[in-house]
Amino acid sequence: MSEHSPRILIVDDIPENLFIVENVLQHKQCETVSVTRGAEALIEAEKGGFDLILLDILMPEMDGFEVCDRLKRNPATEHIPVIFLTALNDDDNILRGFEAGGVDYVTKPFRPAELTARVMTHVTLRRRELELSSLSASKDKFISIIAEELRQPFGALRGVLRMLHDEYPDLDDGDRREYIELSYHNADNLYKLINGLMTWSGLQRGVLPFRPTAIDLQAAVDDALHEFADKIQRKRLEIAVELAEGAEVHADREMLDTILRNLIANAIMYNVEGGRIRILAEDAGAAWRVAVIDTGIGIDEEDQKGLFRIDEERRGRGTHGETGTGMGLILCKELVEKQGGEIALESRGGETRAAFTLPRFPVRS
Repeated sequence: MSEHSPRILIVDDIPENLFIVENVLQHKQCETVSVTRGAEALIEAEKGGFDLILLDILMPEMDGFEVCDRLKRNPATEHIPVIFLTALNDDDNILRGFEAGGVDYVTKPFRPAELTARVMTHVTLRRRELELSSLSASKDKFISIIAEELRQPFGALRGVLRMLHDEYPDLDDGDRREYIELSYHNADNLYKLINGLMTWSGLQRGVLPFRPTAIDLQAAVDDALHEFADKIQRKRLEIAVELAEGAEVHADREMLDTILRNLIANAIMYNVEGGRIRILAEDAGAAWRVAVIDTGIGIDEEDQKGLFRIDEERRGRGTHGETGTGMGLILCKELVEKQGGEIALESRGGETRAAFTLPRFPVRS
């Protein structure tokens, strides 16, 4: 099992049965939580984090059928697979268990091989279901980004070009320049969005080239900042670069450039007039931690939770009305992780800090 050990809730009113099941599953690196009453099971299940519930049928006060029925009627627990533990192996009780929402059953006395096989099968099925759901959400988000994000700049570009076409003889040079600049801005946004979508798609399909080499952080940051010189000047932003001399990372240059451009673009977009941006590199042992810190409008705590997920809708405007592509931080996460690093963002006290790690060069074993 990847990511984390399976977490199983065991419900049985006989302590000896709990002891047996716990020992069997713990030998398979499962994390177990045991309770002896149906009411306790409902409380524990609602706390979340369980991959599966093993549920005895014959219990005092509330039998397993009723517990399962309540679990399936609660949106917080309805998704957790339930396997019944029972000495009742007649067809009527087996059918009733399935009707209550169970996915399988194991009869007593337990046979360890059968118990673990059924548990691991349904844990695997549940995780595959969650993965497919996530992939479906990603696909839907991907399509919605294409439909929505392309429509807006294409519409704006079309509108400006139409005005230029229809009104060109009546416009003075200042108006013409303004329309041309608007067209360029919209075309540039389209180009960046399409590039971002293609990069993200390549990462998902595993076909994006990855060519790590030694990269001087100072040179990479200088190149990224040069691209935004006009925007920095327009907002009168103060830039402070604090990098250790000779700091080098082992990374793909194109990927690093994309990461830096996106993080710096966000720091500029959401910064206030006359604000400050700091770019620094911190010693993180076998890696450098690069941070882009701004004194802008910040991000609500609730909005921070879904910033790196493509299935989360996150829209906002910069302090000068700027709009982003919706792909920046998502791409950063994918590109950082592709290179063996981690990325995080926190915003508090009037300061937003986006930081990522990349391996040092030379790579430490």
